[in-house]
Amino acid sequence: MIKNEAEGKYLRIDSRSINQQMLDIAYRDRLPITHAMPSKIWIEPTNACNAHCPLCPTGTGESTRQKSILPIASFIKIVNEIAPFTQSMNLWDLGEPFLHPQIFTMIRYAEDKNIRTRISTNGTVFYHSDNADAILASKLSDLIVSLDGASQKTFERYRIGIDFDRVIEGLRKLMSLKQLKHSVFPNVVWQFIAMKHNQDEIEIARTLALSLGMVFSLKTVNLDMINNKKDKTTFLPNDLNLSRYNTIENEKYTLKKQRQNECKLLWYSLMVNADGYVIPCCYDYSEDLILGQVFRQSIKEIWDGVPMQLLRNRIQENRMSIPPCKVCSEGKVELLFSEGKEKEDD
Repeated sequence: MIKNEAEGKYLRIDSRSINQQMLDIAYRDRLPITHAMPSKIWIEPTNACNAHCPLCPTGTGESTRQKSILPIASFIKIVNEIAPFTQSMNLWDLGEPFLHPQIFTMIRYAEDKNIRTRISTNGTVFYHSDNADAILASKLSDLIVSLDGASQKTFERYRIGIDFDRVIEGLRKLMSLKQLKHSVFPNVVWQFIAMKHNQDEIEIARTLALSLGMVFSLKTVNLDMINNKKDKTTFLPNDLNLSRYNTIENEKYTLKKQRQNECKLLWYSLMVNADGYVIPCCYDYSEDLILGQVFRQSIKEIWDGVPMQLLRNRIQENRMSIPPCKVCSEGKVELLFSEGKEKEDD
């Protein structure tokens, strides 16, 4: 799809429409080979992060992958290959994407190829005042800012090491610049993960987000990205309507919706990590399900390659036999609601 700046929307082009139809057919019939290309791609600019979130494999140190930065040449090669087919790109995984020294160049390159880019950040990008201008100049489509609180005291309980007030100050500048330049993009989202320590500030944060002209997005907390933390359930809100889990005694919990032997992601998207290895999604943070290596292979080779074919078949046979997949909630009970003047377009 092509972004029309004047109208703030995307227009389809034939190759992407045809590609999408082929993916839809392959998913409908659960075919191991799609004869197409991913309509959505996740690319991790870096797996380094400057926060220490207690339920994140990076923040806790549970992810032992060597810290890497994706070479810009590899990024350009990927974009050039997927541009005729791929509609959107998420530029993050287990690191803070704005730590990549060429992140704004990466965003602009993908956007100039009419690929809609989305970034999720811990907000430290706003520590440098010039970055508000850089974000606008990059033509970034969607900016998701993780703000799990409405005060420093509450916010830092989870986003350890991040200055809430500096992030808000930077957001005010960005939103003012957007208005001054009559810019439709980026669509800026205040993402609030509901937890026990912050549930009383949800409405305060929502009001502040909407006053800034942001979308307010409320999500449930994910306890399954790490294995070793014993007190994970202390993050669950008291109101289980704000949770994707049902709590049981002795720190045991179950997902509200039963996992099925399927995964739509395997027919529509994949993830390229900063070290070049390709995996199905962020749950495979230990790279147990490597599908290929972009430093040596094309996306086309990987997308319908033997490892991906085997995984598509295997997920239908017994999802619970696949370690990353058996704990994944697949997004079905993740988002509680999203509201604001500018809606997210997925």
